[in-house]
Amino acid sequence: MLHNVTNEATESDWGKQSVVVLNYEWLLENKQYFNGTSSELRDKIDRWHRDIGYEPRNNNGKRMKLNPEKFNHWRNQAEYLGLIHPTKGRSSNYTVAPDPDLVEASVYAACKEEGDGEGLEAQQYVDWLNQNLLRVPLTTEGEFTKPFASTLYRLAKNKRIAFVKHGDQAQVGFDGVAIDSNDGIAKNANYITVNA
Repeated sequence: MLHNVTNEATESDWGKQSVVVLNYEWLLENKQYFNGTSSELRDKIDRWHRDIGYEPRNNNGKRMKLNPEKFNHWRNQAEYLGLIHPTKGRSSNYTVAPDPDLVEASVYAACKEEGDGEGLEAQQYVDWLNQNLLRVPLTTEGEFTKPFASTLYRLAKNKRIAFVKHGDQAQVGFDGVAIDSNDGIAKNANYITVNA
C-alpha cells in the first residue's frame, strides 16, 4: 500500500491517497509525539498541504480541509501500517516511529534494488525510500530526523543492520540520538549494510 501511495504522491499530480504519506512526512520532520485530536496540529498540517500544493477537491471542486474525520481516518491507517503507535496510558496520544520490521525490510529491498545486495550508500537509501515507500525528510544538516533515526538506531543496536564508513560518500547523521561505539554505527557512517 505504501509503495503505491508513494508512487502517486508527486507534486505534479497528487494521488488520491497522498495524504497518507504527506501527513507522515510532516510528522517525521516536526513531531515525535502528537495528540491525535489536536485541532492546532491538523491546522498546521493543512497549511503545509496548501504550501506544497496538495489541495484535494470534492466533487464540486471545493478544497477539502484536513478535518477531524479525515485526520482520524489517516491516524487509523498510519497505526495499521506501523507508522505511529499509541502511547501507553494516554488516549489519543501517539509516537511517530516507523515499525522496525518495515524499515528493516525496506533496507533489504533497497540493497537488493539499488545496492550490491548487502549494502548501499545512505543517500541511495533515502532516495529509494522517497520513491518507493515513504517521503523521509532529512534535517538541514543531512541527518535522519529523530523519529526515523530512532528506529534505524534500534535496528543497528540489535545488529539487524549496520552503518559503516565505506568510500567517500557523504556521511549520514542521526538527529537527537546518542550513539555509542557498540551500537553498530560507525563515527562517519555513510553506508548501510544488512546482517544476513
